[in-house]
Amino acid sequence: IPISFFDGRKNAFTYFNAPFCNLTGYTEEELYNLNPQEFAQHIHAKDLSVVMDKVIERVQDASVKYIKNKKQQLVFNINYRLRHKNGCYIHVLVQNMVLEWIHATGNASTLSIYTNINHLKVNPVINLSIMVVDPATTICSTVYNEEFRPLPEMLSRREKEIMKLITDGKTANDISLLLSMNFYTVRSHWRNILGKTDCKSNVELKVLAQEEGWI
Repeated sequence: IPISFFDGRKNAFTYFNAPFCNLTGYTEEELYNLNPQEFAQHIHAKDLSVVMDKVIERVQDASVKYIKNKKQQLVFNINYRLRHKNGCYIHVLVQNMVLEWIHATGNASTLSIYTNINHLKVNPVINLSIMVVDPATTICSTVYNEEFRPLPEMLSRREKEIMKLITDGKTANDISLLLSMNFYTVRSHWRNILGKTDCKSNVELKVLAQEEGWI
């Protein structure tokens, strides 16, 4: 099982096992020479922005809200794309066990277990699940779930709204009624959406939206 250990007190990774080296294609020496910031750069840039800007905040908030005594343990599962040494990205599910919080720095000592889910994952949607484990009762309670979907940045806010309705099978007339918009304005947005996404049909647009995780 691929495993890494991040020591929050030292602010450094202090353990990688052989299966983790096999998963990433790097040697132990190469991995140990990476500082946390360099290691993070091996996460796909779009996924990293979610992890750094949202996931860490959610986990820290959950620790304050749900951890009531030192015996309880916070566990969170997250999936993202991890870059292999050969340049290819691997979809991984990472199960993280927080062993200690270093509140002075905001760091946490974390044991992480990695699973290659390339055979299951077909889009870049990130799922976060946070659980609290009580060793006294061995009860594991899920306290938080969230899904992070990438957005089609080339589209305006209104175009994103219409794009979702198009991929849901709605006609231009349906959309004009749902959004209280002029029919011809909807058609104009529709043409712009296909043009900006380089799609020739609604079918192509839906396939692209599913592949990119927009819907």
